Amino acid sequence: PDLRAFYAEAREALRREHGDYVLVNTSFGAVVDVAGPQGMIDLLVRMGAVRTPEEIAYYQDYVTYSQRLVDAFVALLRRMSREAGCRIILRPHPAEDLRFWGRVTRDLPNVRVRQDGPAAAWVYGCRLLVQKGCTTAIEALALGVPAVTFDQVRSDRFDLELPRQLSHGVDDPDEVMALIRQPPPAAADALTLARAHIANLE
Repeated sequence: PDLRAFYAEAREALRREHGDYVLVNTSFGAVVDVAGPQGMIDLLVRMGAVRTPEEIAYYQDYVTYSQRLVDAFVALLRRMSREAGCRIILRPHPAEDLRFWGRVTRDLPNVRVRQDGPAAAWVYGCRLLVQKGCTTAIEALALGVPAVTFDQVRSDRFDLELPRQLSHGVDDPDEVMALIRQPPPAAADALTLARAHIANLE
């Protein structure tokens, strides 16, 4: 927590620019890729990281699942834009194609797509973080910022557990909207779990 001072100035600058904002962090490079949904698989095959038909099938299933995640987040973004009553900052993973998100948000006047600056500063400045399987959920807990895992689409095969365990998992967009209006405190069990993974959390 003493490290929050490193981001205090950046946080204040972001709040001056955007006011009260909700941060949506995505991690969908498997499908939101400049080469398209097949791009990751083709790259892995060329690198020799994927060789067998079973391995290729695994990644094809992952791409299919990731597309369902993208569709769910696009629908959520549209609803948030209509109902949140504040600025929405969409921060895509660096591997994602910004042109895709530009098309998605073109008609959403209160949504801004940004990739500049450290992720921690954006997290520290927001009223609520919405993500799925993103390490920024861990940063949010360390910074004392409420975080949501949007779990409308789930997979025991592909989902990362720790970001979900350290945040508030919700599967209903209505719940997300309620948490935007009234952000929750960090759950005590999340802090207990985090201490097993993060040194000097307090």
